[in-house]
Amino acid sequence: MSLMNIHKGWTASGVAAARTVHRLYDSPVIFDDDAAIHLLSPAERYLCQSKLVFRLLLQRSIREFRPYIFHSFSCQRYAEEQLLRAIGQHKSQYVILGAGFDSFALRRPDLESRVRIFEVDHPQSQQFKQKRIARSPYPVPGNLVFVPVDFEQETLLDGLERSRFDFSQPAFCSWMGTVMYLTQEAVLATLEAMASLAPGSELVFNYASPHGALSNADREMVKDLETTLRHGSASMNAKFLPTELAEKASGLGFDIRAQLDSGDLDERYLAGWEGLRTIPFGHLLHLQVRG
Repeated sequence: MSLMNIHKGWTASGVAAARTVHRLYDSPVIFDDDAAIHLLSPAERYLCQSKLVFRLLLQRSIREFRPYIFHSFSCQRYAEEQLLRAIGQHKSQYVILGAGFDSFALRRPDLESRVRIFEVDHPQSQQFKQKRIARSPYPVPGNLVFVPVDFEQETLLDGLERSRFDFSQPAFCSWMGTVMYLTQEAVLATLEAMASLAPGSELVFNYASPHGALSNADREMVKDLETTLRHGSASMNAKFLPTELAEKASGLGFDIRAQLDSGDLDERYLAGWEGLRTIPFGHLLHLQVRG
């Protein structure tokens, strides 16, 4: 996989490369992932670490993607902040949907005895990640469970049932960066499945709202962003109005812990980045299974 997959949608390597470049060259750092660089190939790692390549090739290109990239960073940071709170409240299961090259298990060996991490992803994606971990300085954490799920053949719950997941205990779940590329039916079916977890289980995920709900100025910004992303990027499918999605989630059995729009996320996490805004149609929803 090429580092330039940053330009072609959020591949696992693209996300890891974006996090690596952010940590190496940006200040202040919004999301500090010191393990992402070790999940890159040697060529990708070289491209990220070369200041010359960064200045001549990457800096301008990545700048155009910053609204998307920093939305991802902000949502992931919120999710991990809430995860640490949940672990402090004795929730000991963490489910990551569409895990990709998520590195939390590698970055936090201090939590190995306190939380079991279930990474859910396509079998081929997980095999690729396992090869990258094997070539990294990190051992496979004892609390990391790979849950291969081919969603064309089975459900999330099928995959968790094959693992050591304890359905009698609440879990904290994150679902980042993939909702907008699915159909609305697939998103709602996954939410319904998550609502069947033990009461007190939490789910944090990000999603997109319809562009028609934006102001005229924001629609112009989105038009420019989509022009930048048009070549080779995955199309966005599922879009929800925040009030309607919250109502659907409530009907499935969730309580709403938090609803954050792009302005809320910018205010929380972009201090020190004057003039930068994340994608105006980006939202984050934090749910809890009703007791």
